[in-house]
Amino acid sequence: MCSTENVRMLQVEVQNAQRQTDELKARNREIEVKLLIVGTGKTDTISTKQNVTKCVVAGDSVVRSIGAEHADMKVECFPGIKTEQLHRVMEKRDLGSSEIFIINLGTNDL
Repeated sequence: MCSTENVRMLQVEVQNAQRQTDELKARNREIEVKLLIVGTGKTDTISTKQNVTKCVVAGDSVVRSIGAEHADMKVECFPGIKTEQLHRVMEKRDLGSSEIFIINLGTNDL
């Protein structure tokens, strides 16, 4: 019989594996788009092959497994991030553009 601590550790491992899987899927989509650009030399064909992101979700570890089943949703997980840190990340990284942008942070540090 597993102790509560062992169960919790396994749950964390599963969450980490899901996050890594989601990150790899996103990287694969980016690489496929780059290959399409290089192969055709055109950028106008990308819109027909690439999934359109309707919603971007950014936040701390709570958002890790949100939207894994939705191809039109992009999730950016930054464990333990605070408001000011996320603001800097958003300025420096291209989180994409979409119809909806959701920010979820577990700490209220405003």
